[in-house]
Amino acid sequence: NYLLSVMVRGGALVVAGTTGSGKTYIAQRILQEMLDFFPHGAIRLFVIEDSNEIVLHGWNGDPKQNTGNIVYTVTRSEIRGGPPPVLMYDLIRAALRSRPHGVVVGEARGAEAWELIRAAATGHGYSAFTIHATSAEHVWARFLQIVQAHPDVQKMSEFQIAQSFAEAVTAVVYIER
Repeated sequence: NYLLSVMVRGGALVVAGTTGSGKTYIAQRILQEMLDFFPHGAIRLFVIEDSNEIVLHGWNGDPKQNTGNIVYTVTRSEIRGGPPPVLMYDLIRAALRSRPHGVVVGEARGAEAWELIRAAATGHGYSAFTIHATSAEHVWARFLQIVQAHPDVQKMSEFQIAQSFAEAVTAVVYIER
């Protein structure tokens, strides 16, 4: 109930755990329950993933289906001789130009984690991301490791990063198998 209330009130949530622990499932369930508190289409969320795993309102992948203001975007890996890759970082920055209520990242692995923290700190609540960590104690070290991919973070002290994290994130949950 606490995690649900965090999201209903526009908070930002980090769901951490090991591979196969159910991070994506828990995030999806909390987000779906949160959306049930609002009229269909009242909350505009961008879901950014490598593949569509966080599916809300029973969306079946059909672009013609009404998703209720849930915008699903997926990354595109680099293809030799093909179009340039589209990274989560790029998708978050594009999503923020569309003034969403929140941004959901299926699994943060790099610079996109810092972009999500900045977005949550500037009024884009209703945001969440998952992160791999081997223990509850490892969540902060893992977060520091992945955000170092962002050029702005490389110039910041750990204290500054922690301060921004604390201002943006309402709750962190660690899940074990």
